[in-house]
Amino acid sequence: MSNFKQFLVELQHLHDVYADMGREFLEHLLNDDIAVNVKIDQMAFVVKREGDKLVYLGRQGKVPVTKSKRASMGLYEDAIKHVESRPWRQLPDNVEVYLEHFHAGLKSLVKYTAGPKHGLILSYLKKDGKIIRPDDPLNNKVAEILDVSPPPILFSGRLNEQQKKALIDFVSLDPTARAEKYGSKNFLPFVLSLFTHPQELDWLKQHGYEGLVFYFGREQPISAKVVDPMFTQASRARKRTTASELTNYLNAFFDKYLLEDVTEAANEFVKSSHAKDTEDVYLEFISYLTAVIVRKHAQQLSSIYNHYKEEAQAERFASIAYNLLPSYMKGLTTLHWWAEHLFSTLSYLLKGKQKISKPKGITAERKELINSIIQQLQARGVLECFHSNNIFII
Repeated sequence: MSNFKQFLVELQHLHDVYADMGREFLEHLLNDDIAVNVKIDQMAFVVKREGDKLVYLGRQGKVPVTKSKRASMGLYEDAIKHVESRPWRQLPDNVEVYLEHFHAGLKSLVKYTAGPKHGLILSYLKKDGKIIRPDDPLNNKVAEILDVSPPPILFSGRLNEQQKKALIDFVSLDPTARAEKYGSKNFLPFVLSLFTHPQELDWLKQHGYEGLVFYFGREQPISAKVVDPMFTQASRARKRTTASELTNYLNAFFDKYLLEDVTEAANEFVKSSHAKDTEDVYLEFISYLTAVIVRKHAQQLSSIYNHYKEEAQAERFASIAYNLLPSYMKGLTTLHWWAEHLFSTLSYLLKGKQKISKPKGITAERKELINSIIQQLQARGVLECFHSNNIFII
């Protein structure tokens, strides 16, 4: 098992496990005691109590949900508000709670006709980096403390020979054959042929499943996923490989004006007495910079944004979190709807050193410009001690 744990640094497809480790290894896994969860197509949200503090993390518990991330994409605010309203100090210390957050603005491939309690459903837990299976009673205890839905468990126990054979048949096909036999409308019937569907989870299967997550073993469980082949193809097709036209126009605008505008904003900027930490200062500065750019270039930016309004609104599936920003930002975005998109773009660009990225239009020259601006701001103390990996705590 140790080789497999090293192999599974991240959640892998079960057919990749079969291809890389072989049939005998897969059969060994399928003979173990297992739990099976419905895989949810929403936004990953991880909560962790560290003593008297709460820490928020994103997918796989690796990316901190910072104040700047929250501010530029207000998806997290409802979830955070709910968690903080609960007796979260009763959570086990240093246990990571892996949740899926349902939000109307998310453009998920799987559509749900209903949602979980308070828009949050628990997937599983981790303690000291080790998975606690979703069928462990601690999951239900945590779900009760946070008042969220418990894990969507389809199965717990040992598979029979028919179930094991069906899964081996699924993973042993080549991708084309697997998509033809099990993809799209055929995937849900395949799942229902394997497991009895609990009535309380009926709302999850109205439009089909993204997939399943298997947890093998009890002491130190390891996991792998089985996903609708058509979902995998659609997910890959959605990933942008080149910058959008709006992004290209904005990048050209920043190439011409950003250094001058940042310098002007930095000369005028004074942090407020309300700023509690460096992230507050950063958000105040990005807000002020947004206001400066709007003041100087409103006509030009209105022309760009109105031409690409549909594209801009498609990119903005959540409003900025006004509760984390200066009060004037609400009026600014009411006057110029695109100021919200501009704020989020600036917040991303200046949060830390950039790397070359085709989807974001970050060329070598543009990377050098943005990084030099960041260094200037840090030298002036505007972004003093700010790092993009700061963890927000309460």
